Amino acid sequence: MRHLERYPLRTPYPEIAEGVAALVRIKHLVTHTTDEMLNSVPLYPKLVIDQTGVGAPVADLIAARGLEFRSVIITGGEKAHGGAQFLRAWARE
Repeated sequence: MRHLERYPLRTPYPEIAEGVAALVRIKHLVTHTTDEMLNSVPLYPKLVIDQTGVGAPVADLIAARGLEFRSVIITGGEKAHGGAQFLRAWARE
């Protein structure tokens, strides 16, 4: 994990979405690769969003800004369900 941010209570959702979009596009966090025509292609950091509670509307706003992300839902409980498969699948991408 390179960055973790928790916004203050009552921060407007559009402000959060704009802040996240600006963060993942910071120049020193973006790497590059080349496509088959040797064009430079930006690789943005992987973004994970907690969609617990009111996180879903923020995720919608972030998706509307063209950002790709993974969603997680944090709950209480005695056992993890599906987390290990999710993390392994993501690591292979």
